[in-house]
Amino acid sequence: MAWLSLEESDSQPASYWTYLITALQAVVPGVGASALQLLQSAQAHLVVSTREDPALPLARLRAGGELVEVRAADLRFTLEEAAAYLNDVAGLDLAASDIATLEGRTEGWIAALQLAALTMQGRDDVAGFIAGFAGDDRHIVDYLVEEVLGRQPADVRSFLIETSVLDRLSGPLCDAVTG
Repeated sequence: MAWLSLEESDSQPASYWTYLITALQAVVPGVGASALQLLQSAQAHLVVSTREDPALPLARLRAGGELVEVRAADLRFTLEEAAAYLNDVAGLDLAASDIATLEGRTEGWIAALQLAALTMQGRDDVAGFIAGFAGDDRHIVDYLVEEVLGRQPADVRSFLIETSVLDRLSGPLCDAVTG
């Protein structure tokens, strides 16, 4: 049997993993030995990927220069990157104003830019498509349905469908619509 006890002062990720591996070694000698060596070296790093901030002392880590964050703004394409993708990679030869419109409406989201580029290929009226582009293109809708909505639990899908008629969401309004 292994026992692991943590105190509030044990908030360093390396400490947690060191304690966990040491506890497991009481049951299975040698397990995690190479991981333990890495944790005790200066090359050990913890990478956390999440959609919301984890319950870690982020402010302290940030202040101590021990935290590297990659946020949505860091992942979005800049205007220059969108231009390079749309014109050089997708071969669309768009005007700077059209690229700016697409980048703004997609917020630099590469999946939306890719789907827009796919839709524009072979179109005669590319400028008309861009002027009316609002994210309701068939390819974008298909992507959102399959990759986003389709992965939600049934109760979340039901809630989203029932509240989709609302222009704005609030707790009381959603309660009234969903019963």
